Amino acid sequence: MLNNRAITKELKRGSIYVENGDKTLDRDFINITLGSTLKVYDAPALQVTEKTPVKEIIIPENGLVLMPNKLYIGATKEYTRTNGFVPMLTGNDELAVLGLKTHITAGFGDNGFEGTWTLEIECAMPTIVYRDMPMGCIYYVPIIGDGNILYRGKYFKQIEPTASKLNKEYEPTRTLRKVTEHVNNK
Repeated sequence: MLNNRAITKELKRGSIYVENGDKTLDRDFINITLGSTLKVYDAPALQVTEKTPVKEIIIPENGLVLMPNKLYIGATKEYTRTNGFVPMLTGNDELAVLGLKTHITAGFGDNGFEGTWTLEIECAMPTIVYRDMPMGCIYYVPIIGDGNILYRGKYFKQIEPTASKLNKEYEPTRTLRKVTEHVNNK
């Protein structure tokens, strides 16, 4: 994992880019903050094979109360880009003590990822969050092997809280199923 000096060197080289990263660099990581909007799923049930509608919530200047048993989709305020390293996002330990989960899973990013990071936010008790508040940190792990394989997937260059796009992985199956049903019904 890169230490403070190594991250500083890579920020200068441009292989790591984090908006204002030089100002939020800490011991062995870069602090990230919450953007100004959240999204919540707007459906009674989630279906992984279909796109689920979402509602956008703007976080007021005086904060927003998050409620337990609800998933909020946020994004880092910081736009990031990484080449030659695997970024790893973790939650903020101070918020964890308050029962606020800021990043549930999928903490490892991809070499070549560019965009804001999605934050999956849940709370144990009603909790007020604010735009620009610290939400976690990004560590960097060197790649062993070919560092020229860059991520260009469905979340590349996202700039807002991004709901799951898992349904895109099912599209070829749905299309094939529809074609098969059409042929069989003839």
